[in-house]
Parts: sequence; C-alpha cells; structure tokens
Amino acid sequence: RRVGRSRLVSANPASRYTRPLTELVSLAFGPEFVVGEEFAALSTAAVAIYGSWAARYQGIAGPPPNDVDVLVVGDVPRRDMYEAAERAEQRLGLPVNPVLCSR
Repeated sequence: RRVGRSRLVSANPASRYTRPLTELVSLAFGPEFVVGEEFAALSTAAVAIYGSWAARYQGIAGPPPNDVDVLVVGDVPRRDMYEAAERAEQRLGLPVNPVLCSR
C-alpha cells in the first residue's frame, strides 16, 4: 500500500521465497550479525544467542520473538556488557537481555 510517496510492503508467508529472503536479511542485518558486532570488543570466552529468537532461527514454530537473549561467558565488566546490549538494542529495535556467567 502507499503512504504518501512511500510504498509499504509485507511478506506473504505462503510464498516459497519468504523463508530464504528472511534468512538472507537476518544474516545481513539481524540479531546474529548485530550481537556479533556489538559484543566483539568485549574480551569474552563466548557469546551466544538463546531463547525464543534462537528457536525461531532454528525453525522451531512459535510466536515471533519479543526480545533477544544473549549469554556472555567470561570475565567481562557488567557495564561494558550492558552498553553493548544497549547498542545492539538500538540497532535491532528489540530488547536485548544479556546474562553473564563465568567460564
């Protein structure tokens, strides 16, 4: 539909193109990419996305995720971790919930 000079489109879930295009956009601009960039500067042993977003990414059926859960493993200052999460949240438009655990 048109709104002023803009055209708004939405995906057709029944289309055979929807899943591959969704995966491509997610790889290029989604949580996996953004979290990887924002948490890369921290000296962590590992960073992993888990929870509902990870489940949908793996193809497990369910409602769209409302947030991104991130597990941070290592000795990282909490302030740095929360700042990385805030930057990721601003880029994604989804809440990013980091959890810190020791090795």
